[in-house]
Amino acid sequence: MDEDSPDPHSERLKEAMDEPCCILTDNGSYQSESTMSLRNVAERLAERIGQTVHPVSLLHSTKINPEELGGVSADIFESFIQKKRTEGLNRFLMIPLFFGPSAAIKEYLPQRVAALREEGWGELEVKVAPRIDSHTPAVGKAKPATEC
Repeated sequence: MDEDSPDPHSERLKEAMDEPCCILTDNGSYQSESTMSLRNVAERLAERIGQTVHPVSLLHSTKINPEELGGVSADIFESFIQKKRTEGLNRFLMIPLFFGPSAAIKEYLPQRVAALREEGWGELEVKVAPRIDSHTPAVGKAKPATEC
C-alpha cells in the first residue's frame, strides 16, 4: 500500500466510531429472568439489523448475582456508557424496551445525560428511539429518534 492511499482498516474503524452504540434498554430488575430476556431480545435484534445491540438496564440489574446470569454481570446505563467512553465512544442510540410511557425514559435518562455533560462529557450524544408500542400499523411509519 502506498503512503497516499487510505488504510482500509483505519477507514473501517473510523466508520464504526461514527456509528452510535446501540443499547436495548429496560427499566431493570432484581430478577435474573428479566436480564436474561433482555439479552435474548438484544441478540435477536442484533441479528436482524446486522449491528451489535447491547442489553443494558437503566437501573437495578447489577444487584443480580452474576452466577444467575451465566457468569456475566448485568450492565446498567451510566456505568456502561462510562466504560464505552474509555473506548472512545460518545454516541449512543437507546432502544427502549417499554410498552408505554415511562418516567425512566422521559425524565431519568435526560437528567443523567445532562449531569454527565455537566461533569465534563460535553460531546456525549444520546438519542432515544421510539418505544415499541409507537410502531403500529395504523401509524404506517416509525417516529424518529429524539435527542436527550
